[in-house]
Amino acid sequence: MSEDFETSVAGDIGMAWGTFIEKWQDKGQPPEQARVRFSNVFIKGAQGWMSDNDLQALAAAAQDRPSLEEVLPSMTIPCLLFVGEATQCIL
Repeated sequence: MSEDFETSVAGDIGMAWGTFIEKWQDKGQPPEQARVRFSNVFIKGAQGWMSDNDLQALAAAAQDRPSLEEVLPSMTIPCLLFVGEATQCIL
């Protein structure tokens, strides 16, 4: 939940910023909290407003990546991998 939230628009560029309180509790520890600042830039395109970061994420996702097949058996920590439809399930 945002503690404070502000926006500004100039033409096809928009910005949102503010703060919120992040609360957490590690097992066996007292509850903690921190005030977190955030900001994001938006660009208005043909399909509406889009986060400026989305363009970077799309470009990164389009790159070829090396296979993790050889590394997976040696991993001893819990992890969650997001894969595409063409990926075979390895259990």
